[in-house]
Amino acid sequence: MVIFITLKILKDQHNQMLDGLEQAYIEYFQREKIFPSNAIFIPVPNNLEHTKYLMQHMTPSCIIFTGGNNVQTDGNLNIDDIFPERDAVEGFLVEHADQNSIFKLAICRGLQFLNLYYGGKIQYFLKNHPTVEDHLCIYEKNEYWVNSYHNHGIPLTDLAKNLKPIVFSKEDKIVEAVINSTKISPTLGVQWHPERKQFPVDLFKIIWDKYFYESNYSRSGTGL
Repeated sequence: MVIFITLKILKDQHNQMLDGLEQAYIEYFQREKIFPSNAIFIPVPNNLEHTKYLMQHMTPSCIIFTGGNNVQTDGNLNIDDIFPERDAVEGFLVEHADQNSIFKLAICRGLQFLNLYYGGKIQYFLKNHPTVEDHLCIYEKNEYWVNSYHNHGIPLTDLAKNLKPIVFSKEDKIVEAVINSTKISPTLGVQWHPERKQFPVDLFKIIWDKYFYESNYSRSGTGL
């Protein structure tokens, strides 16, 4: 089973751009058995032509859109850490996934990118939302703790029509998790980082089990 995973862009002391991936992602996926034991993770460089070539020669079962960096704005806000080359690569990956029914998992920045791609909006510099601290969210009328590492978010009114909210923050109703609501490829997006701080109850695993292990994309079925 092949899984593509996107990379964030960093700059070194010589101002050279680097593609990077936090080790915690794959460590979490393997430790918690999110994917089958035979899963092979393929990092996707932020180079559009190479990504197209890669896609011609490999067919992933899943594409993971990771966190890090900010998403492209309309240019009216003073936001740094934006890289159009990453947006171009991930836009191509979303399009290819939807055309070929490839499962999409989006984490933090990944969820925000999907929302913009499908026509939604982002609220930048959230005023009443915790940034680097834990907070409560609501899933099926129950409360769960999640972490927060983001300054921007998606209000319920700004969510793209292709996405369906399933989790939102208790205090300010910011979208915390989505699934696909239309005929785009199967999708799960979460605003928090499941691979970072762990809680006694892992909400990500609860959602994963319900929406995907019991679907055609389960371990025993096609796809995953």
